[in-house]
Amino acid sequence: MTAPLSFGLAYNLYLKYDLMRVARAFGEAGIPWLLLKGFALAEVGHSGAAARPMVDNDIVVLPREVGRAHRVLLGLGFYDRPGNTLELNRRADFEHPMHYPHAAVDTGLELHWHIYAPELFRGDVAPFFERAVMREVAGLTALTLNNEDRLVQLATHWVQHGLGERRILTDIALLWNAQHDVRHRVDWSALVRRLEQVGARAALALALLVLQRQGRLSVPVPESLTSHRSALFFDAFEGQLGRVFEADAGTLGSAEAHRLRLASWALLTPGRMLASARRELLPSGARLSRIEGRELSTYEVLTHLAKRQVRAIGKLVRG
Repeated sequence: MTAPLSFGLAYNLYLKYDLMRVARAFGEAGIPWLLLKGFALAEVGHSGAAARPMVDNDIVVLPREVGRAHRVLLGLGFYDRPGNTLELNRRADFEHPMHYPHAAVDTGLELHWHIYAPELFRGDVAPFFERAVMREVAGLTALTLNNEDRLVQLATHWVQHGLGERRILTDIALLWNAQHDVRHRVDWSALVRRLEQVGARAALALALLVLQRQGRLSVPVPESLTSHRSALFFDAFEGQLGRVFEADAGTLGSAEAHRLRLASWALLTPGRMLASARRELLPSGARLSRIEGRELSTYEVLTHLAKRQVRAIGKLVRG
């Protein structure tokens, strides 16, 4: 008797079907694209795609190809969230969420035009394409980030999510501990150089320090990937960072998570620290409209901004 598929595996098979169709269509249209996270990491330390929880496929294209890529995806049957248009997201962010309606479930796809939030970290997306490598993933050959850039992207992603996502730290640990495999070996000097260029050295140094203190690293961290600033940050927030790993992700309360998110700006370069503060504390009308899922009037923008400030202050003073 055949065992029933778990929901996780069944959902991942839908995502694999989506990815194969997108790869074929982008190839026919001549659109260069990169695969982030998900299937690109599923074979690193996992027992294949079945063992890795996934929410969506993350596809990156060059900024000039966004409109054409979106039209191809619409032609394949993917749809935008109601009110959350590509135009709105291009003004406010670096990614656009889409979905595909399978008979049993709707799957997700995020169309990116950068691998991290440009407000938080420096640099253009083009060099990541230039350094990308082809890998066999999900039954197809796809362009993916090279070994050093995968760690850069995960470190920036961790900061973008306010340092509270256990799954991102888990992925960093998996990549780090895969050094014994020549396919996943990292060039330390190239990694440090890229982190310095992007402004993410302190972020990765902190992630590695957290994982090291949790006993989750089997490969030593070289001196070049340590940071005095990260060590000070860890000493100040050791309890909160440790609770990220406790049972049932999301152990941090909303006030504590909010404070940790604001503190994460200390890991950024000074210029990006100010840009991040503006983005979080005084978001643009386009960003507020994106969060709301529809175009807001000037009056609605001001109203939402006021409410957002009240909520933010409340989170800071609670607990």
